[in-house]
Amino acid sequence: MVKRPSGFSKSPGARIDLVATDVVMPVMGGPELGERLASLKPGIRVLYLSGYADDAVFRHRILDGNVPFLAKPYSRRALAARVRQVLDSEAPLGVRAAHS
Repeated sequence: MVKRPSGFSKSPGARIDLVATDVVMPVMGGPELGERLASLKPGIRVLYLSGYADDAVFRHRILDGNVPFLAKPYSRRALAARVRQVLDSEAPLGVRAAHS
């Protein structure tokens, strides 16, 4: 577990294919985290998670149709299926949320 995006740069050889993050967090929101991670690890995929109502998610620019999102609560099966879908996508998705 990396608690800060800067922790990625300390492990340059580490392979991280996907990061799952909450949309709303106390210090840095998921979209900002996704943007920072993409600058450190181009090609990384980000899956956003949230239990907030849709309007809160829209305020955080997640639901644009191209950003992987999974609403809470979710089952292990739903999480596994969404992770597989994101990993199998042709282009890394999720990092554009902060720019939308």
